[in-house]
Amino acid sequence: MHDTEGILRRITAQSEKINAIQHSTGTIQPKDWSDLFHLTNEAKGLLAAIDEAGVVAPGNLTDQEYIKAARREHQREGVIEIDDDALISRGDHDGAYVAAWVWVDHTKT
Repeated sequence: MHDTEGILRRITAQSEKINAIQHSTGTIQPKDWSDLFHLTNEAKGLLAAIDEAGVVAPGNLTDQEYIKAARREHQREGVIEIDDDALISRGDHDGAYVAAWVWVDHTKT
């Protein structure tokens, strides 16, 4: 398991350090480049793990990926079902509505 937040904090801290050094001296020392190189490789590993896990930025999800997620999280056979071509209504930021069929037993009406 990757420590996503920890890696991002270290990359940010190293980037800030390098920017401060470059601003004050006009150059970047070899050790700083080495640290940044190792953090970059660590970040690449993290990104590969995120990609392998199927995590995608919300704006890049396809309708089929929303449908798959909706099925995984909400579908229950015979109770809540989601069509292969379900209507998708994308939100502004972090998600979408996925149309679903909800079974209502006539004895409960």
